Amino acid sequence: MKKNKIFFAFACSCILFAALTGCNNSPADDNNKVNESPKSSEKQILTFLFLKEDNTAFTDAGALGTIDELSKKIGVILSNGTDITKLKARFRLSDGAKASVNGKTQESGKTENDFTAPVNYTITAEDGSTQIYIVQVTVAPAHPAVP
Repeated sequence: MKKNKIFFAFACSCILFAALTGCNNSPADDNNKVNESPKSSEKQILTFLFLKEDNTAFTDAGALGTIDELSKKIGVILSNGTDITKLKARFRLSDGAKASVNGKTQESGKTENDFTAPVNYTITAEDGSTQIYIVQVTVAPAHPAVP
């Protein structure tokens, strides 16, 4: 009878040990990462503008871009005479997204680009998916002199 109690206690201990160490209800990937939250697929430019404080050649305080989300195009009109060859754009992206131009990482308010031709901003979401926005900067024509 004593042997049965010892065997029963041993068997219960083994089952409990196996249950605690062998079962994992959390999904794990090849790198043993447990409970990693899904990565976002959001990849939008939410705001796009140029500010005088970032661009010393500006005569205006700044210019806000118009974002057409359907066509993924952004238009910005700057004052006549503005040098658009070395502009630093300020932008806000979807949470976790990153921006690049021709493979170069863009920092809002810091990275210069030449806007004499349309500039393609590639926005990369956390999940690695991408979206391209085309930014077109237009310099307003000079006003004719009034006689």
